[in-house]
Amino acid sequence: MKKLLIFGESASLARLVHEIKHAALYDIVGIVVENATTATRHGIPLYPLATLPAFDKQDVSAFIAGDEQHLNQQRLAAYMDVKRMGYAIAAICSSTASIADGVKLRENVFID
Repeated sequence: MKKLLIFGESASLARLVHEIKHAALYDIVGIVVENATTATRHGIPLYPLATLPAFDKQDVSAFIAGDEQHLNQQRLAAYMDVKRMGYAIAAICSSTASIADGVKLRENVFID
């Protein structure tokens, strides 16, 4: 199973984690947040960016969590920061979503 790091938190994080686990395409190895007040969220380890373990970027993809409270500039900045770190960016699709054959999802898209 592919490994996934989630960067950031959002109001929809619980739903995102649920869909990722339900689809069983990724093993979530951590959530990266700046000011973690606990060691885990939804049973997943939290890592401050400054102490992010050295994950093998060939083995671990990333997804940047965001919601309607983030401005487009904030989303783009977070996306570009993660790309500069060398992670491949995943697209997440609910197992109950209907996507037409031949449609390729762009990076960092979440279809619920």
